[in-house]
Amino acid sequence: MSGHLITPFFDPIPGIPLFTRRKGEVDNFQAEKVSLVDKKGAEDLAAKYSDVDVRAGGLIPHYNCHGLTFASRRTGISDSAALRQILEEDGYEEVKIENVLPGDVILYFDPETGDFEHSGIVVSRENSEIQQTFRVVSKWGMGLECVHGSAYCPYSFQTAKYYRIVK
Repeated sequence: MSGHLITPFFDPIPGIPLFTRRKGEVDNFQAEKVSLVDKKGAEDLAAKYSDVDVRAGGLIPHYNCHGLTFASRRTGISDSAALRQILEEDGYEEVKIENVLPGDVILYFDPETGDFEHSGIVVSRENSEIQQTFRVVSKWGMGLECVHGSAYCPYSFQTAKYYRIVK
């Protein structure tokens, strides 16, 4: 299931004051409830990816994957310009896969457009002789917060890149 699952299917309410380290204001939103579309999407994903660890708390609407990754689960971020702003103004740089550590950020990019598709936080290294992968905590759409293998999710792992704050 590729595609952008980062905005709710109803009008979001305004976000919270959110700034980068360099004091740039970041566009964000919050949702008050989980829509029926989001709820059904979460059920479908949970059935398809039954080997993920779904975190307790149920469906929490006020943040998305980028809000989890870059705003401590406080709000949703869906604008690509805002994500580029965060990467630049917070001092993120790409990390080679052999140097990835827990706490680094994984960004999944749409293979057709190259735009941001999904994000998460690396929590541990997975043991695999085939390919170096990691355990990631992320939010799938407006619904499920999961701990999963970096390649075991509905997003484009083949275009994923890792980042860390280095400046």
